[in-house]
Amino acid sequence: MKKSRLFLLLSALSACSVALMGDAPKPANTVCGDGIVSTGEACDDANQVEVDGCRNDCSRASCGDAVLRIDLTAAMLGYESCDDGNIVAGDGCSPACQVEECGNGVVDPGEDCDDGNTIDDSRCNGDCSAPRCGDGLVQDGEACDDGNAAQTDACLDDCSLASCGDAILRTDLGEDDEGFEQCDDGNAVDDDDCTSACRLVGCGDGIVQAGEVCDDGDNDSDDGCLADCSALSRCGDGFTRSDLGAGDDGYEECDDANSDRFDACNNCILARCGDGVIRQDLEADDEGFEECDDT
Repeated sequence: MKKSRLFLLLSALSACSVALMGDAPKPANTVCGDGIVSTGEACDDANQVEVDGCRNDCSRASCGDAVLRIDLTAAMLGYESCDDGNIVAGDGCSPACQVEECGNGVVDPGEDCDDGNTIDDSRCNGDCSAPRCGDGLVQDGEACDDGNAAQTDACLDDCSLASCGDAILRTDLGEDDEGFEQCDDGNAVDDDDCTSACRLVGCGDGIVQAGEVCDDGDNDSDDGCLADCSALSRCGDGFTRSDLGAGDDGYEECDDANSDRFDACNNCILARCGDGVIRQDLEADDEGFEECDDT
């Protein structure tokens, strides 16, 4: 009888113990945002901020997740200046999540170079194109650069300066402009069709060619050579020289193109009373009339 009661008591205690254990509180379920990195979470920063290093689903932020991080500065690892949700180059946002633009120090698609600035220099132009002849910027080794490929102006297409004798005829100047060329045969010879001054052979080029008596480089007849280069100036040719002074040999005050000594011009000197020559070209009432002249 005693054993039966003991058994019943032990059974009751066991049932009570099981009941008590079943009522014991269980640990609460873990959630993203509780600040505890649990199984299945890559991070948990205990906030609902989406633009930092830990996303709201407790995955780590990464370049290409289409969420722009704003918690870092440009000098910090992981900084993003863009994030377009892919890692494709050439669409404006690089695979490193940096804006693709000239001056960022990275040679992005469409750029020849990028030295980290937008200044034109010998390494890279401000638009990230490579320095070259014809870009309009005078770089090292260039004498000029006018931004075009024209061969007939002051700057040749190899960025050297045009010059008489380079075998290229300039067409950008007027006849009175310095550097004007009538021809350019690529040499400095004067006895061919183009002179060393890049002028066509002819009277007035300053070079006495076949068929010319003289050539003083102009087309005037009032100096030592007539305009057509046919003769040296002389008294009686009808052209009064203006290039000499009163004491110079060949000086002329006048030239009436005749050898008459008794008119207003006597041997290319103006007639005057006292010159020993009686003028015969005037009447008694004319100014300058002479009845005599005994010097």
